[in-house]
Amino acid sequence: MRIVQEEIRDTETQELLEPRVIECTVCNNYVQLSNSWANDCRNCGVEYNGSGQQLARREHRGHETGERF
Repeated sequence: MRIVQEEIRDTETQELLEPRVIECTVCNNYVQLSNSWANDCRNCGVEYNGSGQQLARREHRGHETGERF
């Protein structure tokens, strides 16, 4: 993962003004990390968490807990 832009916060309130932006590891498109749970690449559909870690495909999630998406 390559960070393109760090998040920008208001210095007084710590309100998020602009989310972190990373480069997709699959297609090199830019992905905004505006959600702490899942952020998808609009070009190829790969998902990343709020820290920029690539997530497993949805059909592979929840096997340990019995959850279905």
